[in-house]
Amino acid sequence: MIINQQNLVELSKTIEKEGYKIVEDHIKSLIEALDDAKKKDLREQIIDILFQIEFTQGLTHTESSALLYAIEKHPELIGIDSAVGIVATSCTKNIEIPDKVLQSLWRQVSKDLEEKKLRYNSISILKAIVTQKKQIPKLVLETLVNSLTCQDFDLQNRLLLADIVYDAIELLTDDFQSYQHVIEKLKIIVLQTKKNRDEYRLNKIIFRALQRSIEENDSSHELLSRYYDIFKEDEINHEQYSMKEWNPLNNYMKRKSHALEKFHLMIVIDRIVLKQQKIDTSIFNEFQETEWRKEILCSELLTGIFLEANNAQGIDEFELEKFRENLSVFSSCRDESISVENILQALIDKQNIYELNLEMINDILMMLQTNIEGFNILRNENRNSFYMELREQWLGKRLEYFDIEYSDTTLEIFNAYLPYKIEIIDEVLKKINEHTTIDELIKFFNYLLNCGLTKESIETFLTNDIPYRKSISTWQLILTDRLVGMFLMKKFPSYGKYLQYTKFEFNRNNLIQNAYNQANSIYYYNVDDLTRISTEWMKEFVSNFRITSPLCHQSDRSLSSILTNVLNEYLREKKPTIFCLNISSNHWVSVALINNKDKDIVLYKDSLGEDSYVDEREELKVFLNDKIEKIDFKFHRSCDQFNSYDSGVFALANMKIIATYLKNKKESFIHYFETSKFTSQSQATHDRINTFPKMYALSLCRPFRKKQILDYHSVELKFIEEILEKNVFTGDKLQLSISLPDKDNLIEKNYRYLYVIEAMSAEIDFNRTSELKTKIVENLGIKELYSVKGNVMTIIDDKLTAIQKKKNQKLEMTLTDNEIDELLNKLGVELTEYNRDVLKKTLGFTMKKYLTIQGKEIVEIEDYKLVVHLHRKLNKIRAIGWPMNSVRILLDFINSEDELKHMLHALDPIFEYNLFEYDRNIKDDKLFDILKSKSTSQWRKEIHELAIFQTFKGSYNKTLETLKTELYEINKDNHISFLCDDKLIAAYMNVQHAYKEKSKLFDNLSSIEHWKSSHIQQWAEKVKLMPNEVSQHEKLAVIKRAIEITNKFPPREIQLLSVLILTNPEEYTGRLAQINTGEGKTTIVAMLAAVKALDGHQVDVITSSPELAKPQAKQQKEFFQHFGLTVADNGKEGDEIKERYKFNIIYGAAGDFQGDILRDEYSKLGTRSGRKCDVAIVDEVDSMLIDGKNHMVMLSSPMPA
Repeated sequence: MIINQQNLVELSKTIEKEGYKIVEDHIKSLIEALDDAKKKDLREQIIDILFQIEFTQGLTHTESSALLYAIEKHPELIGIDSAVGIVATSCTKNIEIPDKVLQSLWRQVSKDLEEKKLRYNSISILKAIVTQKKQIPKLVLETLVNSLTCQDFDLQNRLLLADIVYDAIELLTDDFQSYQHVIEKLKIIVLQTKKNRDEYRLNKIIFRALQRSIEENDSSHELLSRYYDIFKEDEINHEQYSMKEWNPLNNYMKRKSHALEKFHLMIVIDRIVLKQQKIDTSIFNEFQETEWRKEILCSELLTGIFLEANNAQGIDEFELEKFRENLSVFSSCRDESISVENILQALIDKQNIYELNLEMINDILMMLQTNIEGFNILRNENRNSFYMELREQWLGKRLEYFDIEYSDTTLEIFNAYLPYKIEIIDEVLKKINEHTTIDELIKFFNYLLNCGLTKESIETFLTNDIPYRKSISTWQLILTDRLVGMFLMKKFPSYGKYLQYTKFEFNRNNLIQNAYNQANSIYYYNVDDLTRISTEWMKEFVSNFRITSPLCHQSDRSLSSILTNVLNEYLREKKPTIFCLNISSNHWVSVALINNKDKDIVLYKDSLGEDSYVDEREELKVFLNDKIEKIDFKFHRSCDQFNSYDSGVFALANMKIIATYLKNKKESFIHYFETSKFTSQSQATHDRINTFPKMYALSLCRPFRKKQILDYHSVELKFIEEILEKNVFTGDKLQLSISLPDKDNLIEKNYRYLYVIEAMSAEIDFNRTSELKTKIVENLGIKELYSVKGNVMTIIDDKLTAIQKKKNQKLEMTLTDNEIDELLNKLGVELTEYNRDVLKKTLGFTMKKYLTIQGKEIVEIEDYKLVVHLHRKLNKIRAIGWPMNSVRILLDFINSEDELKHMLHALDPIFEYNLFEYDRNIKDDKLFDILKSKSTSQWRKEIHELAIFQTFKGSYNKTLETLKTELYEINKDNHISFLCDDKLIAAYMNVQHAYKEKSKLFDNLSSIEHWKSSHIQQWAEKVKLMPNEVSQHEKLAVIKRAIEITNKFPPREIQLLSVLILTNPEEYTGRLAQINTGEGKTTIVAMLAAVKALDGHQVDVITSSPELAKPQAKQQKEFFQHFGLTVADNGKEGDEIKERYKFNIIYGAAGDFQGDILRDEYSKLGTRSGRKCDVAIVDEVDSMLIDGKNHMVMLSSPMPA
């Protein structure tokens, strides 16, 4: 490259072109040219181009070092602005700057400052040097300090210099005292009069630099006192604050103690003033002096968070409470450098840059609790990725705590897959089992991050759905359930509206349980539930009664201490008071305090009746008699509650009944209170499931609705302002705003809102008649004032008539999707379309009527459970190993309601027989081929045939005659007469004949093969009355039909033959049958049990283990219900064992039957409720007679010690 002036000009133009990169050889030539004496005149031009290259594409470390060496050889180059920029950039890249270059730089900077010239690159290099923790020479620092008051310098540059001076003084080491004259100069500057706000800002930065000079001496106290006096005089807005508010701080600043703490306090106050935020002066009265700085920092941080978030709904109380709790952990920290105040300051600095929300602040504080070393990352100014670094460091500590081995690489990868709340990540880590590896976690969270769920849904899944101490593979199964749901929502866009995960195989376990998300469970209402619900539930009575917040029983407080405040308020005003009282544990009652005919009366309603919690009621009565003379204590006598968990529901419902009667029929209600009618169990159940969840949701919805209304009607204020400016001209300023009446109904369209007019001068009192008040009322057409308090008046919206035609119409209730999701999070409910729609319906929004596929209506709302059943069955298919893509292909065959119903039936043999999409039938057709080629009505039959072929390839083509012959050959030595002389075939054909004929008992019905469940139930009722009137063949025919209805396909020939053999034993003997795995033994046992139960026998089915008894009883329940037969297991869960032994059929393990017999006959406990040993069907007989032959059951007895 030839270096001359013309080529340099062209090169400069080339560099400016986007995407053009200068090659390494050209850069090398330019650097070498700086050392060429012949090109001395081109050096400035070359330096400018090299800086241009550095700025656009960057120089390599080698190139930068070579360039610095050239500058070192030619010190005069430092006078070129671009050369200073190159040195500054090299410094930021941590490239070592030669001493000679630095010396040249200091000389140039001092010269520039003395000549009142200040270049931007000079400021940049100074800032870069102090940022890299390198000291500035004393003479240069003195020159910088002198320049701070130089009016020839731009004020913004002086602000930058002040910041550099602060950093430089912070870097001073042991020779700090030698800089005392510099410090004294700074003290003089901070106490000088300032001309404008920017100079005040400059003053604050300089003041910060004095920290190391502050000592516990008169000089420091004098400085701080004078500085504070100037602050009060120049910067406290006397219209915004009253001087009385500052008295505690005034007294504190005058005292000659705690100099350094006072200094830090002023730094904090200065910063808030510079931000033009209001200082919360209530802190000075409400907290100790030692906490002032911490509380002001908290206030600054929280104010910044919500100003930037524009959070008009106010502070999230839950996150705020967490914030306070997290901070309290650091109060006892012994390391002064990691004090609460320093942590808050670091958070404020980061929040100013990255706009952190309160949730992220809490995440950072939680990480610091278990990883205090992370504070160094937090306070480092030069780490843009500080959060990821902090989380990776914290994550490593947590993995070590849970004994999970990792490398730096795997830790970095794992961290990249975790964009979730820290408390959720920590909770997940607590759930892992001891065999979990980092690779398993990475694989799972990688899959989770890319599975298609939203971040909110994933967090809900991780919080609520992952079980403790289970394998990652189990977590994967649960996730699969959610993903199947996603496929279904894509297929049926409206299905999400009905997708209720709590009813699927993997039940959720809400960490946040409340009256809304636990409506259908056994859940005890807590004080938060009652508080929120009563706010909405009792709203109409607030003008007539004092509706007190629920009073909760506390272990360390008596009932009397809990009631004291409520009773004092009642005695003071004698206003009727109604409240819910928690008298013991989870039990709530309704209480009313009223005065009638100068007599105080207590109305006490316990839904469990007069015999419930008698001691607690008497304690309450004694307390009230002691406090109120001649009080009449009435308690209701009847019991309305018939479960253990609904007392909170009853207490709320009965509150309203009490309020209604006292409002409308006070005298008669008091007179007949003990026998009045209150809420029934059925009504309470309805309220629990329908009414109170709505009340709970409405209470949380109020802030959203409030914001909507305030924003919507705020535009009306400008019309009022125009009228006031035109007709009510006054020197007194008025502030206008919109507000809402307390306890008003915001959900309905007939809501009310208030116009608020506030005089800025506190001396104005609208309670008194004045010219100003008269003008406002007349010009705004105010018919009636809603309230007047000092300098504030409020007017209900329809009472201000001057802008009647300009007002907005009342706003209908609506919420955005984001607001709905936020509300669901507060309700502790998963973010699914189903839950969104349930909430919308609860709040009065409209819902669609159909499930659709691509806009086509296919399933009416009444039948939406079809898709829920489809979801369950697809889960089962995934559980046997089907890939998600094959599940999706299955859904492609569903495009109508008819296809949906037939697919439901077709899936049964798939998971019953563990079929896969690649399995083939006898004709070599694969499963998907059958779905494509066969009519929908043939799907189940054809797939069932495929299943039989795959499962029993050896016996698939066997005829009835072949089966009979094989059975005879196997048993020829056992002399079973029923297998001889075609008796078995004849019996089988009789069953088949009966199946196709009408019943002997119901000749008005169709043939049995076409019966429905209701027909079987009618038949069974008559058969149980006259069991001998119906042949065994007809009974088996009806049982065959019941199996077909229950299982969606009829019993196979071998199953029916097995039942026939078992029901026809030799005289005075039983039957022992060997049935191969996969032949349907569970179904055979159920059919045999039904036959015997219909004959009037009590049947005990003995299983090989207690774990099998319960699911088998549950699995066959639907089948037995066709015949009106009851079934249960005799496991130890539940306390109704005597009731279960009254059932027709009992499943249980041999040990459980033995124990119950001992308890019944030996201990005389009546455990079996008189059940005789009638018919026993032993499943897995070898398990009982061979494996368990030595198993004994003994009862324990108490013995004297």
